[in-house]
Amino acid sequence: MENEPELRHQAKTANDADQESGRNRWVGRPRAESSQGRQVRWARDGYMNVDRRLVRLEAKFDLIEKMAAPG
Repeated sequence: MENEPELRHQAKTANDADQESGRNRWVGRPRAESSQGRQVRWARDGYMNVDRRLVRLEAKFDLIEKMAAPG
């Protein structure tokens, strides 16, 4: 691109102005999640899904027991 060096200079100048004024233009942007964070989230979500399925299974057995009870 013809204007690439000029665009880089403009971007650098804007970043310098932000830093001098105390502004941080990256605040609020999501940061890349670490692989350890992804593993922890994956494990936590997996356990939550298993727990949810277990609760539903227990409820089904309770319903079957109530329906099978003489009454």
